[in-house]
Amino acid sequence: MPNLTREIEIVSKLARKAGEVIMNIYQKDFTVMYKGINDPVTQADQQANALIVDELHTRFPHDSIVAEESPFPSNSLTTGRVWYVDPLDGTKEFIARNGEFSIMIGLTIDARSKLGVVYWPARDHLYAGLTDKEAWIECNGLSQKLSALESKCPPNISLVTSRSHRSPILSTIQQS
Repeated sequence: MPNLTREIEIVSKLARKAGEVIMNIYQKDFTVMYKGINDPVTQADQQANALIVDELHTRFPHDSIVAEESPFPSNSLTTGRVWYVDPLDGTKEFIARNGEFSIMIGLTIDARSKLGVVYWPARDHLYAGLTDKEAWIECNGLSQKLSALESKCPPNISLVTSRSHRSPILSTIQQS
């Protein structure tokens, strides 16, 4: 398994940098555009996407990148290194100004997940992890290791969903 320490350090810093761009826009008036029906996009989505994609291309020029606000790559995504980027997950929450949005960046190698970073800029919480290695959260200037539950069936389980993506099946699950 490749050592991905360099990659996760770069992507963690990049997510924070994109978070600064997003929060600067969040604190001002911004325009909402639509890519499709009920599919909003803001300049925060676009600027964070450009920042992340440009930096990934510079740092990892031979890797493929699939980013929400970029054209879909024409090359194969089943072999080699592929970065997946959602520069502003929760655009509707961003528009609602409720602070419930994040930046997500992940890497697959030969179609297998290898690392992921989720940054919550409104709270300055960064979650990062390496497949089959470790995961951690960075907040309030501290880094704390995260661990997976050992139990196959935890006694108390929480369901986290988006306010903007409710569906009848979620109501059924919540009631069970």
